[in-house]
Amino acid sequence: MNPSHGGVGEVSNFMKKLLLLATMVASVLSLSAQRRMQVWEGNTYMQFFTTDVDSVTFLSFPEGILQECEEIHDTIIKTITVHDTITQTIRDTIQTIIKDTIYIPYCPDTIYAPDTLTGVFSVSDTKQVRFSRGNLQYAQSTQTWSFAKHQYDMIGEANVSNGTLADKIDLFAWSGSTGSAPWGISSSTDNTDYSGGFKDWGKNIDGGRNWYTLTYDEWSHLLSYRTNAKDLAGVARINLNADGTEYMNGLILLPDTWICPAGVTFKSGFANAWSVQAYADYQTFSLFEWQKMEAAGAVFLPASGNRLGLDMRYSIQEYGYYWSASYNGSDRANCLNFSSYGMSIYGDGRSIGQAVRLVQDYDKATLESGSCGSTATYRICANEVLYVEGSGEVDSSPWQNSSLRIRKIYVGEGITSLCGSAFGYMNFDDISLPSTLQSIGDMCFSNNLGNCTTLYIPSAVKHIGKGITTAWWSLGEIFVSSDNQYYTSENGILYDKQKSSIVICPCNIQLERLDVPTTVTTIMDWAFRSVEGKLRTFTAHEGLKTIGMCAFESCHIDTINLPASVEDIRVTWEEGPFTSDKIKAINVCVGGEKYRSEDGVLYSADFSTLVAYPGGRIDSIYTVNKQTKKLAAWSMSSNVGVREVILPQGLQTIGYYAMGASLYTKIVIPSSVTEISWWAFTMGDNQECGIWFESSTPCSIGSYGVFGKQQKIYVPCGAVGAYKQKWNNIEKGAYINQIYAYPTCDE
Repeated sequence: MNPSHGGVGEVSNFMKKLLLLATMVASVLSLSAQRRMQVWEGNTYMQFFTTDVDSVTFLSFPEGILQECEEIHDTIIKTITVHDTITQTIRDTIQTIIKDTIYIPYCPDTIYAPDTLTGVFSVSDTKQVRFSRGNLQYAQSTQTWSFAKHQYDMIGEANVSNGTLADKIDLFAWSGSTGSAPWGISSSTDNTDYSGGFKDWGKNIDGGRNWYTLTYDEWSHLLSYRTNAKDLAGVARINLNADGTEYMNGLILLPDTWICPAGVTFKSGFANAWSVQAYADYQTFSLFEWQKMEAAGAVFLPASGNRLGLDMRYSIQEYGYYWSASYNGSDRANCLNFSSYGMSIYGDGRSIGQAVRLVQDYDKATLESGSCGSTATYRICANEVLYVEGSGEVDSSPWQNSSLRIRKIYVGEGITSLCGSAFGYMNFDDISLPSTLQSIGDMCFSNNLGNCTTLYIPSAVKHIGKGITTAWWSLGEIFVSSDNQYYTSENGILYDKQKSSIVICPCNIQLERLDVPTTVTTIMDWAFRSVEGKLRTFTAHEGLKTIGMCAFESCHIDTINLPASVEDIRVTWEEGPFTSDKIKAINVCVGGEKYRSEDGVLYSADFSTLVAYPGGRIDSIYTVNKQTKKLAAWSMSSNVGVREVILPQGLQTIGYYAMGASLYTKIVIPSSVTEISWWAFTMGDNQECGIWFESSTPCSIGSYGVFGKQQKIYVPCGAVGAYKQKWNNIEKGAYINQIYAYPTCDE
């Protein structure tokens, strides 16, 4: 609905009350840290400031406590939804000032997800659920599913428009798994179009992991067999405006534990009449009274009627029909039907368009909680959801030490910064980030083994660290808010706003060939690290200058094509930029001043340094270019094909881990080599390899892990003593085993 109003003077009077409230709250509780509140006045926003109470208690409209001010009519604001914790003191203060204009509920301990109502309902002897905030709706033009904003909302006659199904509908035929009309979105009256077993509408909401449709048995237990079931259901009318000209009839269901709010009287059961007016005659609640009941956990199912094809068969406001997940023969399915006179669960034709109200399993308890920042807290709940709440920076991640299972992460409004690896090494299937988030630390979501396939970057984010989604194996796409001024995405890949830098590529990207935008000058650290998916060819264009450290480490890309303009390929002790046993070729366009390639192997432009040998090449023997003087760090590590490397005379330096983690069986070290760095030949404890030194004069070696435990070192006859003497002080750390002479001689 769009905001409407009566007299502007009356609305302004309400504004004065809220202004007074802000002043009272600030003065009585000595609060600080102002927040903006917005209230409709006519067709414009009037703005004023109120204050925070603490990290999770604050007034804010429309994104905080007072959230959905939808309609002003005769000075009555129809709905204000509470989504966050509010102290009883503040709640009572607000209620005193605005009296019965609206009802502001009190949420004691739990911050509930906006789509979920608070009431808890038994649907079997061992299972409890909570209902969605409204009936299920579908917009055909955008192919999006959603819940109605209020429990009493329905589309009604507008399900049909101009002789066809309307764009937005909330009456669906049954969702058969093999029928020709997916999800029951059709005007067909042929039951066979909805054939097969059940395909749950809940799969379309929240990634399909939390919401579902009640079965026949679950509806039966809820309505007939749970404790005091007959006292926990009754028909009623809710008046949506002051004079009752706008109303909704329906069935009210009360939660297992029901405490009737003060000033409200509920009567269970049904009228002895069968009509639209019979609902009102049985019992009627004002919107104010209903809001109090809803806050106490009540559920309202509108009498939304049904349709057969394009015919709205039964009177809206008189009958309610709600599907179950259980079929009843090949052409029927079970549903809940109610009227003012009574209710039943029975089999109806699958082609009948009916309402759908989804549920999710009840979060029974907070199993673990604590602090994760000076003004930030966390809690892990029984429904395997991690809630991070409060404000400011999250500077630690204590949940990573928890034994509890976490499948969903909900970061609340007010959180502005996430530390490095905040949600790393987890198994989450879904994550929600707040609009207030501004900074995401290094490797924030890395090493996720869950099934989450997408990541959404909110509009306020202005800093993203390196490798935020490295080894998040299921991630297929990254989306960025169109309002973000610092970042954007294309083909699911994250760029800075100007597309001058590739920030990160999702691991499970489905793109087969990436033709990098010509604006890109930098590939950030870890940008393609651990990328698997379908990406096999990477092609960058003239203008690319920098490739960050570990940029393509452990990726599954076959071929990397680089322009001649590349000036800086960063190599560190941590990992090489191309360390992967899947890369088969690294090609550089002719004319580069810094780099060149030879048969897919990357060298410096003058061949003096071997920068990267593709680990996925299949060469049983590889001969390094005769002009090469240095094997760069990680340059020939992690290859799976080469068994013997022929190094040139003139080679002087073998860098850090240059030939580590590979399957070499023989390496001959030229007499020109003067320095071998740490871990240069570390190939694993079980990999046997003979390393033959041509020089009788031992070179300098690193002080730790130079050789593998199963490697044998051969030196010229007569040089064993010299080698042992020079390497004696580092022998233990370098894993130096017996040094042998060749040809065999006595030493």
